[in-house]
Amino acid sequence: MAPSTINVLLSSFPGLSLPPTLAIPLPSTSSIIDLTDKISSYLPFPLTAQSSPLILTTTSNKQVHLSSPAKLTSLIPEIKDDEQNATSTFLPLRLSVRDANTGSNRNLDGRRLRTIKEAKALAEYLALKPEMDKKEKEARKRRWEAAVAAAEKKEQEIRNGEGKGKVDGAWMEDKEEMSEKARDAVLQAMKGGVWKDNLAGNLLGSSTPSASGSSDAWALPKTCHGCGALTQWVYPEEPGFYTVTRKPVKNYIQQIVKDQEPGGSVLVNPQPEKKPAQESKEAEIPLCDRCHNLINHGKGAPIPYPTLSYIRDLIDESPFQNNYIYHVLDAADFPLSVIPSLQRYMPIQPQRSQNRRSQAQKYGSNRRLAEINFIITRADLLSNVKPQADSLMQDMVQILRETLDRREHGIRLGNVHMVSSYRGWWTKEIKEDIWRQGGGVWMVGKVNVGKSKLITSVFPKTVPRYQRKVRSQGGVTVVGRSSVDEVAPQFEEAESDEAGAAVLLPPLRKEVPFPNLPIDSSRPGTTASPIRIPFDKHRGEVIDLPGLFRSGLDEFVQDNHKSDLVMTSRPRPTQVSIKPTQSLLLGGLIEIKPLEEREVVLAAPFLSLEAHVTSKDKAAEMITQQRQCPTGNIAKEGIGEQITSAGIVELKYDVTKKYAKPLASGELSPLYRVMGVDILIEGCGWVELTAQVRTKHRDPYDFPKVELFSPLGKFVGSRMPLCTYAFNLKHRAQKEQKRLAKSRRPPTKIRRPRR
Repeated sequence: MAPSTINVLLSSFPGLSLPPTLAIPLPSTSSIIDLTDKISSYLPFPLTAQSSPLILTTTSNKQVHLSSPAKLTSLIPEIKDDEQNATSTFLPLRLSVRDANTGSNRNLDGRRLRTIKEAKALAEYLALKPEMDKKEKEARKRRWEAAVAAAEKKEQEIRNGEGKGKVDGAWMEDKEEMSEKARDAVLQAMKGGVWKDNLAGNLLGSSTPSASGSSDAWALPKTCHGCGALTQWVYPEEPGFYTVTRKPVKNYIQQIVKDQEPGGSVLVNPQPEKKPAQESKEAEIPLCDRCHNLINHGKGAPIPYPTLSYIRDLIDESPFQNNYIYHVLDAADFPLSVIPSLQRYMPIQPQRSQNRRSQAQKYGSNRRLAEINFIITRADLLSNVKPQADSLMQDMVQILRETLDRREHGIRLGNVHMVSSYRGWWTKEIKEDIWRQGGGVWMVGKVNVGKSKLITSVFPKTVPRYQRKVRSQGGVTVVGRSSVDEVAPQFEEAESDEAGAAVLLPPLRKEVPFPNLPIDSSRPGTTASPIRIPFDKHRGEVIDLPGLFRSGLDEFVQDNHKSDLVMTSRPRPTQVSIKPTQSLLLGGLIEIKPLEEREVVLAAPFLSLEAHVTSKDKAAEMITQQRQCPTGNIAKEGIGEQITSAGIVELKYDVTKKYAKPLASGELSPLYRVMGVDILIEGCGWVELTAQVRTKHRDPYDFPKVELFSPLGKFVGSRMPLCTYAFNLKHRAQKEQKRLAKSRRPPTKIRRPRR
């Protein structure tokens, strides 16, 4: 027996004078047309009108044809056996806004709405905008009327001698004549509509003057070159907001207005049909308020992190046939910053195996699949000397191979680079590769791995020296490429195709020899939107993408200590001894607890967090916030109950050759071994653990163990030890040798001149 009544649950949005969820009971024999008529009775306009901006969709985002004669039962999924005897059933539907041209949900700047929250905010704004404009016009009219009334009152007081000012008749006549002329000019300008209200942003109750109260909003840049956000003047705390009273913004607007309309009148408003002004060479493009606060004050509102599907959609809209993905990794917590599912979500070339017959290139979607390169940044955190950092390259490739291919370890990985943007290590080679390849270069990675900093070092601002060719063209000597035909015809074809117009990609900026590059900050999520930087006459682009979610450890840290999680420079660690009855605390947030009864564990923390060694009982009380930590606790109050075990890690890697001293014969002692492992803290750094074990009465596979404790049992990991503390020991030994050599040097005899 089918239900006799269908209860339609209609979800609406603010601005329609409807409740959030409207229940409409209808007979089961009703059609979709009956439902459309019923909904139209609650709206100020028919739902089926051509000018109606509303659409009706199901919970699975399937649009309902409003003029369809089909029954409502066709929209209901199959009824279960236990619902056969029910007298009524439910049909959830959703009412939303659509664009009349494309039929897709879009906001005011033409970009698609990705969330229901954005759609509701847009609907609220569209519903309140006419009322806001009306109030603004009324307030402006009252302000001018008050100014005219005050002037007439003051004039009457002076004329009757009631006020403080007393003037002669001649001056009064001249003043009356000037006031009448000024009043007539103002009234004529108001009637004609060509005037400019310079006080609208300050007198309408706005504490922060923005571009919405100024008629020079057209002079602002389309996007912020620091974070890539589109220019907006609605939300002051969001990226892309400009305060027009800020000095750099004010100077930029004045310069653009001066270049666009030289000698223009103050009362004349620029015509809306004029095109945006060309960016002047003398005008320095300002940053938005959020970027300004990040650089100068270290403050900024967080942004939502993108997903891999969003990054994939961006790369699919690339105007180039050849695309190159640079997967940026951080050496501080490598390989926790690796995205293992990148190969599964992105249209990229599969990793070649070590078989020499493996296929080199593959194609898909009418273009060659993007090539991927792994860039390990901040290599200066591993060592201060470039040869020492380069010696770790083989170990880094082995760790990456184990992370990406856990089964066979047979991938080739000849596309791994380890660079340092701060010291300029191996950035020149990558810059030359970007210039030679051209096409789309996409910087993909998690937040705070150094993508924006890397772009400042590898972006090809000028032609490489070895590629500069001098040619004669029309009697003029030109330095550059040898042929004009090499200038990106694929880019011009992609831009001219309207059907493949970019929806998610921001507008392309003008190419200049030395462009404004993205800013870098220790705060996560600095880049808010893709930043496109063209080079070599649009033969290629470098695109800085927003960072993916990396770690939620900062959610458990106090606001004034969140900057302590980021390691900005290589620390000089002090190796501490952890006895079997002790534990190591890091910032009162992470605990490393040895499980051995006899061996002593040595720890060298490469972190910006304070390390403290104490007994195991005290450490358990400190990390659960039952006892005060002497070095300070950066964790928030009340998270002690969320500290749980993150697992047990074995010190299974043999590092005897790195730390043990050889015998007189040059061989290592067979009586003991030195075992080690690196404990990783996501987004912070690593702790190098070593322990010396005897081999006489111990099983070769019985390794020392430590237990880790962290918030929710997450944000930690382990890797093969890189033995970076051995570099510190080598440096100390060299300094000691120099000191001893200097002390053994015989004193020089000073010859005194004869009298």
